[in-house]
Amino acid sequence: MAAAGPPGATSAVAASNGSYYEEYMRSNALRKHGSDRSAKQLLTDRNAYISFLEVQLERVSAACLSAQTVERRLSELEAAQIANDQKLSSLSKVFRLNQEYMEQTADQARADLTAFANKVDSWMDKYATDVAAHETRLTQCEEQLRRCDDVLTSVRDETQREFSDATHSIQRDVDAQQTLLFAVETRIENMQLEHQDIRSQMDRLHEVVNERVETDLEQFRTTLSEKAMSVDQMHEQLLRNEAISDMDDVRALLRKCLDAQHLLSASVVSLERDVDVASVGATRHRVDLQSDVVGELKENQTRLRDALRAVQSCARDAAERSDLQCERLADRLEAAEEQFARLAHEALERADTLSKSYV
Repeated sequence: MAAAGPPGATSAVAASNGSYYEEYMRSNALRKHGSDRSAKQLLTDRNAYISFLEVQLERVSAACLSAQTVERRLSELEAAQIANDQKLSSLSKVFRLNQEYMEQTADQARADLTAFANKVDSWMDKYATDVAAHETRLTQCEEQLRRCDDVLTSVRDETQREFSDATHSIQRDVDAQQTLLFAVETRIENMQLEHQDIRSQMDRLHEVVNERVETDLEQFRTTLSEKAMSVDQMHEQLLRNEAISDMDDVRALLRKCLDAQHLLSASVVSLERDVDVASVGATRHRVDLQSDVVGELKENQTRLRDALRAVQSCARDAAERSDLQCERLADRLEAAEEQFARLAHEALERADTLSKSYV
């Protein structure tokens, strides 16, 4: 290759115009085309040739490195191609399986859709029949509900009327009982006033009787003292005249006086007892003057006691009648409330039954 190369140029020219190989190729090209311009002569010295070989070695080394890089990249591309082929194979299998699955799914879906359409048709027929039956039952339920509303309205009106009648009756009875109670209270107040008047009269009579009894006792004691003094005088006189006979007479007279005193004491005790018990303040002694008053007081007291008993009996009877009427009215009201509650409960149960049957 050095022998075939043309001589001619210096190393400076080779360095300025490129490598030796390039100059050589350019000279050959000019010579082939028959150019009039003279080709450059390549240097034939050793340094130029060594430079040429070094350049060629560098180019070969670079080409080897590039070839290695290309081989490595080709290996990587082959590995990537193999992996892509495997992936493509797997993807094709997956696509084929997916297509088969889609076909099977489509067939199954068509079969299911056909079955579902048949079921829907049967369901629609059944539901149409059920809707017609339910409409008939709904009409019947509405009619029954209307009748129940009418019954409830009549029951409510009747209950309201009975409750109003019972309320008016109770109010009338309460007013009558209040009037009767007011009359009884008025009579009791009048009787209490009469009783107070009678009690004051009895107290005054008791005071008068006590004063008279005390006056009579004082007069009797005075008279007895005077008689005792006269008896003593007579006794002294009889002692001087007839000691034995006069002594017997005096003793008999003293005995009579003692009997009279005992009788008077018994009369006083009886009078005090009668005054304490009957509150009329009369004794058997001098009772003739107050017998009418005491009898009238006793009669008034008896009438007052009877009247009080009659008033108490009337009040008790009225209270019992009022309680009995109140109990009867309460029983009637409770029975009406129970009946209303029962009817309302039955109506609610019927409404619930109708709503459940409709649902």
